[in-house]
Amino acid sequence: MEPSARYLRAAQLSDGGRPYAAGVTQSDADDSAVAVTFLAAHGAPEAAPAVKAGAQYLLNLQNSDGGFPTFVRGAPSDVEITAKCVRALLASPPNDESHRAARRAWRWLETRQRADGGFACEWNLSPAFPVMHMVDTACVLPARTAPNSVQRVLARCGRYLDATSLPGGGWPLRAEDSQAHPCRPSPGQPAHTPDSTAEFRHTPAANARRRAGRRARLSEPPALRLRRSHPGTDLPHRRSGSSNGKGLYPYGYARRRDSHSTDKAAEQAQRKDTRRSG
Repeated sequence: MEPSARYLRAAQLSDGGRPYAAGVTQSDADDSAVAVTFLAAHGAPEAAPAVKAGAQYLLNLQNSDGGFPTFVRGAPSDVEITAKCVRALLASPPNDESHRAARRAWRWLETRQRADGGFACEWNLSPAFPVMHMVDTACVLPARTAPNSVQRVLARCGRYLDATSLPGGGWPLRAEDSQAHPCRPSPGQPAHTPDSTAEFRHTPAANARRRAGRRARLSEPPALRLRRSHPGTDLPHRRSGSSNGKGLYPYGYARRRDSHSTDKAAEQAQRKDTRRSG
């Protein structure tokens, strides 16, 4: 665990948060919350400043409704992200501000539970995914934190999981899936056969293909990767006048390209050519 703790301490950005990958300059609540929870559980004295700064980053990010967005304060709050932030705040050194923020976040989470016990899917295709995070969070809430509310949410989660489990055990990747298979194809793709699942086996050739695929994906800009993994996602972005003032996508990559920036670039190139010809 110590090498992982050292890596997470070193990956902390100046705002106290953490990016989703090395080289990314945009903090996000998802990775920051998981890092705070891990470092607090690790318990090494040298991790205390990183835990404190990470918790403060999350407190600064909390929305007025009590929930937490993924990237920028004021963006819509997310159930999965908020659940992780509650666990991180409760894992960090106890103080009144963190506990108040965790209680506010829990109250918001309770309002997001649907009548069937489930929650909206935001960053994951599986409808069971946010439910799993809610159960994990409910189990670490102090007994004095709305005990009736916690039991009510857990009971609804249990009913939802019972109702959506498949006959063979497990839960589907997508709500419309009829089997809990990790290699379930997308609509329109052929179903997997015993031969076609060979690429998922741990053979030298299959492992080499997986490594090559990972390298290819990592070479893509993060915003493109997110669009590929979450089709139809409307990516938030920092607008001009935000903290970095560059109109960057949330991960800190790829300056936005619009007609204004394209025209401006063409104008600058024309000026350079004019100077050279003169």
